[in-house]
This record gives sequence, C-alpha cells and structure tokens, in this order.
Amino acid sequence: MVIMTNWPAENFFTEWYDPASVAFIGMTEAATIKGSLTLPLPDFSEDLAGIVYPPPMLISLGIDGTHTYQFEFNSETGGRYFIEKSTDRLNWTPFLVLTNNLGALLLTDPSVKTNARAFFRAKQNQ
Repeated sequence: MVIMTNWPAENFFTEWYDPASVAFIGMTEAATIKGSLTLPLPDFSEDLAGIVYPPPMLISLGIDGTHTYQFEFNSETGGRYFIEKSTDRLNWTPFLVLTNNLGALLLTDPSVKTNARAFFRAKQNQ
C-alpha cells in the first residue's frame, strides 16, 4: 500500500500501469481518512505507476433560453465514460459516450422540451 498525506476528504480511484510497457494493471478505490489517502496496490513485479483522481461528477445547470437542459460533467482529463439517462432511475439507456479531454464538459439534452423528467449518471468505459 501507499499512504499519501494532506488529501481532501473524498473517495478516489487509482488506475495502475506498468511504466515499462504502459500496460493497464488494475484499478483500486480508496477514501481519505483524516487527510491520509491509503492506496491498495495491485499485484506487480517490478515498477508501478498510478493515476489518482476523484469519481466523476455531474452538476445540473438547469434549462437555458432554448429550453435545453444543461449539465456539467467533471472527471479526470482523458477519462472515457458512458453517460446514461433514465426517467425512473431503474431503467438506464445510453445517452453519450465520451472521452473527457478538458476535465469539465458542458453537456446538453434538448429532449427536455418533450420529456421534463430525466436522470443522468456516468460510468467509466475502460
């Protein structure tokens, strides 16, 4: 395990890679406790590199002047995600597939004109 100090209170994901081959080795999740983030390590043989980032976040921005629903998607730069949509939070359908190259993206859903009830979630696409 690796222990890092002075981290904000939050959950974090870590993607692990073999630096020599750039091969993906695995992913772990950890929560900060009293400013310390303890990262569990995957099995590895020699060297290991990790990318630590918070979970993705969708932030509602409301409906704009053209009656289009807007929301912001925040994730790690380069993260690949499925954005799914639901009207009942039980049945989810694909809405977008994206690679977040900016860290924060403005997303829109013009269907609010015909269906005002919608829920969205982000799932990582590896």
